Amino acid sequence: MRMGLFNEAIKGMDNIDKNAFELARKIYPGTKRGLDVEFTNFKKHKNWKTYLPLIRPAIGKQIEYRTAKRQLDQFVPEWKNFKTWINNNCWEEEYEEIKIVKSGGQSGVILGKEYWDKFRKSAAQAETERDKWEPGFLTSGLRNKK
Repeated sequence: MRMGLFNEAIKGMDNIDKNAFELARKIYPGTKRGLDVEFTNFKKHKNWKTYLPLIRPAIGKQIEYRTAKRQLDQFVPEWKNFKTWINNNCWEEEYEEIKIVKSGGQSGVILGKEYWDKFRKSAAQAETERDKWEPGFLTSGLRNKK
């Protein structure tokens, strides 16, 4: 009986991780394969659970960065295949500053080093929060099944 509950808890954890991965996979604009194939590939990374909370925000930030470059008529390469993006740890990419000249001659900078440092800090906080709620979430679900 206890081993069954343990196996159920493991499956529940895998489903939570898989759902989080699927949210990231869905927003990725490039070519991608099916969820099971991509998730299996992602889990080949040694520290994949550590990287999981970084993927979705990194994709969002990359979309913002590429959109800003495109609006300034700067070169933007095609999106990598999602498998390549995962295998190359592209959530760790750093981006150059994009300078924008606003009307009136004032200039501003977006998506520079400070921006990405703030992103990394918020991603680390998200990972900490995930570690806080995940165990309680699973055990509360198991208690209801007794």
